[in-house]
Amino acid sequence: MTGTNLTGCSAVSFGGTAATGIVVDSATQVHCTSPAKTAGTISVTATTANGTSNGVNYTYSAGGTSYTTTLMVAEDSFVSSASAGTNYNGGSIVQQKNAAANLQGYWKFNLASVQGTTITKAYFRPHYWTTGACALKVYSCATDTWAEGTLTWNNKPAAGTSQASFTSPNNNWILIDVTSYVNANFNGDKLITFIVMDDSTPGYNINVQANGSQDATNKAQLVVISQ
Repeated sequence: MTGTNLTGCSAVSFGGTAATGIVVDSATQVHCTSPAKTAGTISVTATTANGTSNGVNYTYSAGGTSYTTTLMVAEDSFVSSASAGTNYNGGSIVQQKNAAANLQGYWKFNLASVQGTTITKAYFRPHYWTTGACALKVYSCATDTWAEGTLTWNNKPAAGTSQASFTSPNNNWILIDVTSYVNANFNGDKLITFIVMDDSTPGYNINVQANGSQDATNKAQLVVISQ
């Protein structure tokens, strides 16, 4: 659902029936799972601390059930070319870039709880804070057997193909469309790995960090919409 002033959206109603799985992506976008309804047009409203919006028409069509699942990151860590044998597990931060070395962030999600047979949309949703904007890329990874407690630069699995690019925000969430990659791997081992990095040459002083799996409130998510 797109609109304006959606920060803090606490409820979405489809013709008087509450939606579930509400995820506020930004002030202009909210994801949720619509309740079951018969085919036809109904009114949809969103509620924030400022009140409830006017209704906007939404049309149900006859078809299968849609599911929205928000997965929390299962494992994550980062590796550094400057300390190739060091494992950085134990903190709440995954770091991608500084002036002294190449740093790569690794994120693993388990798709086992996702219902349905087809992924219609998937969004990687990490929370970043930085000392300056940095262009980053999300890569696929064919190997999911790495563990956050043993991952180092020396034993890291290789990055695959670039899936998306984005600019790191400061103290905010970012939504990255990874639908094709997640759908292509949905029927495998149900594990999926993202590698995030700046693949340019090191040499500038920007501290780019993301909240890791041990963070209490801002750990990375994978929002999956399936049928």
